Amino acid sequence: MQAALLVLARISKNRSDKDLLHALENNAILKRTTKEAVVNDILKEQDEKTQKAYAAIVQKTKQSRKAAYDKVLSKAGADQAVKNFFEQAEKINNDMNISDGDADRKMKELRAKLNQEQRKLVTELQFYLR
Repeated sequence: MQAALLVLARISKNRSDKDLLHALENNAILKRTTKEAVVNDILKEQDEKTQKAYAAIVQKTKQSRKAAYDKVLSKAGADQAVKNFFEQAEKINNDMNISDGDADRKMKELRAKLNQEQRKLVTELQFYLR
């Protein structure tokens, strides 16, 4: 959701929409579904060219993230706990029914379940997801 907010803020021509999108990006309390609804409302007001550009950028971002995620899972090797971490992290990242603050808290809880060696590997592998 963060990436979608930033993309639309970058390509939107309306200053108040840009300001609203940046405010939403920094809001860790609102549920992601609420943010998504605002994005969709703003997107409806954009011209067709902007809507198509937005859709193309979001699609490319999703494909890039999927490729990076697959690479991370392959590099995790035989460590099932690390693979499970990334699978659960992906579910948290895609859960639109929680706020960004809730997602951060869940990620911390998930990371706390790993031992020190696994946390180190997760930190190294997260580089590929940026």
